[in-house]
Amino acid sequence: MKYTNTFILIIVISFISGIIFAILNNDLIKINDENRENIIKMNKNKLRYKDKGKYKDNKITNKKYNIIPLAINIDNNYILQAIVFLTSLLENMDSTTKYEIYIMTPNDLTHNSRTSINSLLEKYGKDKIKIQYINMKDAFSNSGTSKYISTSAYYRLLLPSILPKIDKIIYSDCDVINFEDLSEMYNIKLKDNIYYKGIPDYYDNHKELLKFGISTSMYMNSGILLMNLKSLRKYDIERKLIDLCENHLLEHHDQTAINLICKNNIEKLPIKYATFNFESYDKLLEYNKGQSWRYRYSEKELKEAYYSPVMLHYAGFDKPWSCSKKEVKYKEYWWYFAQKTDFFEEIINHFGYNLDKVKQIINQIPRDKGLLRK
Repeated sequence: MKYTNTFILIIVISFISGIIFAILNNDLIKINDENRENIIKMNKNKLRYKDKGKYKDNKITNKKYNIIPLAINIDNNYILQAIVFLTSLLENMDSTTKYEIYIMTPNDLTHNSRTSINSLLEKYGKDKIKIQYINMKDAFSNSGTSKYISTSAYYRLLLPSILPKIDKIIYSDCDVINFEDLSEMYNIKLKDNIYYKGIPDYYDNHKELLKFGISTSMYMNSGILLMNLKSLRKYDIERKLIDLCENHLLEHHDQTAINLICKNNIEKLPIKYATFNFESYDKLLEYNKGQSWRYRYSEKELKEAYYSPVMLHYAGFDKPWSCSKKEVKYKEYWWYFAQKTDFFEEIINHFGYNLDKVKQIINQIPRDKGLLRK
């Protein structure tokens, strides 16, 4: 009887325990299901943020940049123009772009000039831009110059040896403003036998080549270039360019040298990447018709260049910062980016303007933002 009672007690306790366990287990299952849903959501979020290069806590995790090397040449007289150009470049870069900017300078670039340019590092982020100065010393000191062209214009010819580890680079003058990220331009493929891509210059400039017995239907402007540094090194083109510049007085300086030496190794760049500030669309059409049929652009390309350029080159003697009576086409966009710099007041004073005048110029930008639409 004693054992029977004990046995019954054990069964009752087990039964009660089972009921309690079932109830608790059901709750645990519910909790686990909730946890499972939360875990799934967390993992989805984690993957979503990981795809963007960031987790939810905004810690950057191995973010990859499209690195774009870009070279300019300046002296102390062109610092403010360079800052406006670089500001337009950096204002329009994609979040995944990093610019490596190589600045070729003469011996006498001042500390203040460097400090002014270096301020862009803090403004736009050292993780997004790198600036390296290259002292060109007395390079091309014996080559011809003019009122509008200084010795520094020749510096671009030396980029193959100056940057031996870089195979391709964008070169730009500083009388330029930029409206878009340059990744698409930089990713244009260059064949081994193509040393430069640029847009055709005005046809009249071909005449200088005839003095050297050269007749070619493609004469390239050297203000904005996509350069194949690898092939320029491979075929020792730099030495040939230097010899020509040092032994001949060239009317269009480095540009003449490039067109003479590389006449069979240059190709046209899509015009939207280096369009001039044409006075009107008709002027653009006139320019296009002046080219050999092989180097003309399509109507689609011309409209894109005129109404939505990527880089706008203020070619010619009249510049947007000049206080000349002649109205410079699209000068309002240059002043728009000047206004975005930390040197706006200095720029206004340096070029002899006043704030009210500059505001009037900037207000010429159409209400739909014109070339700034993108």
